[in-house]
Amino acid sequence: AHKPADGIPFHPYYTVKDLVGVGFLLLIAAFIIFFAPAFGGLFLEHDNFTEANRLVTPEHIKPVWYYTPYYAMLRVVPNKLGGVLVMFSAIAILFLVPWLDRAKVRSIRYR
Repeated sequence: AHKPADGIPFHPYYTVKDLVGVGFLLLIAAFIIFFAPAFGGLFLEHDNFTEANRLVTPEHIKPVWYYTPYYAMLRVVPNKLGGVLVMFSAIAILFLVPWLDRAKVRSIRYR
């Protein structure tokens, strides 16, 4: 007797699906890079085009958008070492997420 599969296999179904998605994202990235690199100031900020003055410290340091969570973590904790530990522990907790799942059913059919 043939036992029904618990789900569909990863390869080739999801492999091909992921490759199509990556190819589509690469096409979008190539279009932005070659035809609209500034993209209305969304990717290249205006602050990067102003001339730097070594004698004047800026009043407010504004990190690039993808560094803002880590910058906020460093600013919240007054101790430098504590801020660095909080920042790295925020990244390390993401590696623990697979072991935090306490579900009794491990089948992908019920996910």
